[in-house]
This record gives sequence, structure tokens and C-alpha cells, in this order.
Amino acid sequence: MKNFLFVDSWFEREFKEKSDSRYPTFKAAINLFLQSGGENIVETGTTRMLNDWGAGYSTYLFAVVAKTFGKHLWTVDIDPKNIEVCKQATKDYVDCVTYEVADSHIFLSRFSLPIDLLYLDSVDFPLDGSNPLPCQEHQLKEFQLAEKNLNDKSVVLLDDNNFPSGGKTKLTKVYLMETGWRCVLDSQQSLFIR
Repeated sequence: MKNFLFVDSWFEREFKEKSDSRYPTFKAAINLFLQSGGENIVETGTTRMLNDWGAGYSTYLFAVVAKTFGKHLWTVDIDPKNIEVCKQATKDYVDCVTYEVADSHIFLSRFSLPIDLLYLDSVDFPLDGSNPLPCQEHQLKEFQLAEKNLNDKSVVLLDDNNFPSGGKTKLTKVYLMETGWRCVLDSQQSLFIR
């Protein structure tokens, strides 16, 4: 684990600059996931463009972690074209990634394994801030559908937090705090544990 955790690790050299404002929450979430002995990462909303670090490029980052530490990643997206791009981006990691073309709500309602790290990043936040409610409601429902798979050591990471009107995470954060989850970090992403 120390080869991941400490300053100037391979993870920091590979991802700190590229992940930019998401780096602290990515590193903290993955650290908590690994420290607790987590096995399964579930991501909603997949990588849609090659080398798109501005959008987080989370599938690639999680795939590297899964391969390095013997874990497994499930990534789900409603658009088959996005999944095809994601497969290309993570082609060196296909043995530890399951790709699903599905509505995230349907996928999460049927998912039966424990979720040790849940990353919610589907449905784009409107950049003009005109009507954030659809993406906020979508993310909240995703979390509620995944709740049955979470345990006392699960880690929840929400993307697109630092936007007007509470970003994509507004409703989910309220629900998490009302149900006993604790916020660890809150910036571009919001990180919660029990």
C-alpha cells in the first residue's frame, strides 16, 4: 500500500497533474477503499473521450488501481458509443473492468455485489446552470438504488460538486448527511464515508 499512499508515489507522479482539482478526492477515496480492504468499484457515467482529463478520466484511473491492486471495476453508461471509447481508453485493463451499456438506475437496481467504492458521475450538469434539478435528482436516485450494496466501510465519491446551485451533488449530499454519512472532503468532488 505504501507505494500508493505516500508523497512522490507512482500514483502521484501519474495522476496528480492530470487529475488537477480532482486529485485530492481521488487519492483520498482510493486510499480509504484500499485501507478498508475493498474489492469492488462501481462507476456511473463512463469515459467518453480519450485523454479527457478535464472531465476526470476516472474510468482509466480506477482501471489502473483495479489492475494494480487486484480489484474490479464496473462502469456503466447509457450510450454504447461512450462504452466503446471507454474500452479503447482502458484496453490494457479489460481483465479487471466490466463494461455495461445500461441506464444507471436499472443497472444499480439489479446489481447484487457489495459496492466498496461508489463513484457517481452520470448525467451532465448544465454548464449554463439553467436547470440543475434533473441531474441532481438522477444522482440522488442512483445513490438510493446503490444503498442496498453499501456497507460500513464503503466509500462514496460524487463528481461535479463545485458548480452553481449546488452542482450535481446537492440533493445527494443532503440525503447522505441525513442518513449518517460523513463528508471527508468537499471540493470539485465530494467524498463521504460512514
